[in-house]
Amino acid sequence: MPVNVVMPKLGLTMTEGRVDRWLKREGEKVKKGEEIVEISTDKITNVVEAPADGIWPKF
Repeated sequence: MPVNVVMPKLGLTMTEGRVDRWLKREGEKVKKGEEIVEISTDKITNVVEAPADGIWPKF
């Protein structure tokens, strides 16, 4: 069953974010907690971790 990956809110005033770089390729195995995407706002750049084990982009 697929798991949604949600962009986290990186600050109280954050209204939008941008995907800068995917850190995994389609079909790659990922473990929960592994970094999968780099995102940024006008103030900060951060990474999002996989919420579960699985195959990217389906968990």
